[in-house]
Amino acid sequence: MNKDEGDEGLLDKPILTQDDNGGTPGVIDISLITGDYVLVYVPPWDTEADGTGPRPYDTYIVYFDENIWTANVVEDEDQAGWPVFPVRFHKGQIPNGSYKVYYTVEDFVGNGPTYSQKADIRIIGASAPAYPAPTFPEFPNGPATFTGIAVERGVVIAAAYPSINNGDVVEFNWSGTNGDGNPVPASQYSFEVQVREGAAQVGGLIPQEYVLCLGPEGTGTAYYHVYPSSDEDGGGDSRPASLELSFADIDSLDVIVSNGAPVQIPGTQGTNQVRLFGRPGMSVYASLVTPSAARIAESGEVNYSFSLDEQGMGSFGVVPNGDHKAELTLSQHATLIPPLLFRDAKNDQNPALTYGYTTGAAADDPSFGPDTSYCSVYVKVDPSRHAKNVHVTLDGGAYVLGQKKAHAQNAEVPLLVDGTATFQIVDKVDETINVNLDLKDGTPETTFQITFKAFPSWRKRHPWVITGRRRNRSYTTE
Repeated sequence: MNKDEGDEGLLDKPILTQDDNGGTPGVIDISLITGDYVLVYVPPWDTEADGTGPRPYDTYIVYFDENIWTANVVEDEDQAGWPVFPVRFHKGQIPNGSYKVYYTVEDFVGNGPTYSQKADIRIIGASAPAYPAPTFPEFPNGPATFTGIAVERGVVIAAAYPSINNGDVVEFNWSGTNGDGNPVPASQYSFEVQVREGAAQVGGLIPQEYVLCLGPEGTGTAYYHVYPSSDEDGGGDSRPASLELSFADIDSLDVIVSNGAPVQIPGTQGTNQVRLFGRPGMSVYASLVTPSAARIAESGEVNYSFSLDEQGMGSFGVVPNGDHKAELTLSQHATLIPPLLFRDAKNDQNPALTYGYTTGAAADDPSFGPDTSYCSVYVKVDPSRHAKNVHVTLDGGAYVLGQKKAHAQNAEVPLLVDGTATFQIVDKVDETINVNLDLKDGTPETTFQITFKAFPSWRKRHPWVITGRRRNRSYTTE
């Protein structure tokens, strides 16, 4: 973060209602706060200066300096209308010291982050962590490998502390940063475990989707909070523990294909997109089994050699040569290589508009590079209509890529002189959406559905949802 309060375009400062409880403005005395949390309030924002204010699925992250942070997401329209947006920090998360407190806002489609002004706050009265750090039994010496995480379907975390007692409730908290050190809000996860009689330690599982979203060289940080069953123990937070991730052990490929590109719409080039996930830097050799069926867009031939990027991702396109099916082979073992299917173009709803589209693309995710996975729509309008644009309307979380307005669920896509247009649709949610095409000339509208799928296969549905407390696989041991 290199933004300063003097910079233009900054959002309003966060509000800390406890900053005068010790009698000195700008000071928070942790010892005087009733309860377990320091509260920071984020005022409503209008990042696009269009009067719309907060919107569903906007992500707001509050920072005490750069290393202590908590992220929340606007869940729905009702929450978007809140007068302020509270963010909680366990008192044990914030040691004594001086901090610059600020927040960032990023909208659903990845615009931002937009920074706020900074509030200067001094923390006093904080207690040292009361409990030892948690451990990761399957990765005692780190890092956590991709294969190890996949086998366990997550990361096992455990806690043992001297005063452990029957009936204690232990809340585990996990979050992390990617390889560049930026927070990954989708990694936040917490769950509770109740200590059983005679137990020496407690623990549970952090599901893999909250871990692997950190990406290669990402780092997860965990701590636990003890709610003691006895008044003799005051409870509190543990020291934090960190766990680095490594994807260097991946030896196979995860593959997804967007299918259905039109075999032929004159003036367009229908293309199925193939997306892969594997070991970062892995070399891949792709080859089409039947040379006459299709060609690879990037090479113009039936073969294509490339390497996966630093996030373990790669993609290429396959263009039909008139056939409706093509088969693909990859040099590396893949869990499954779906067939490549192509369709004939349609004009079944409006004789003046011929169309085709791909479906089944990966729901895109900012952790693995923005706007890299999409479904394509191809149209050709009868020149006699003299149309200049086709009006596109989408629902769900999808938007038209490359439009001036960021959210672009309603877009005017210009037609070329031959009446053709090609545009891409991106979605960060694995869901089925409705697409509506309208020439706005009184002819019938054209409507069809496109599906986006979770990818890689371990990704969870709706990656923006940040969970609160929940009970999960947990255990206590004697």
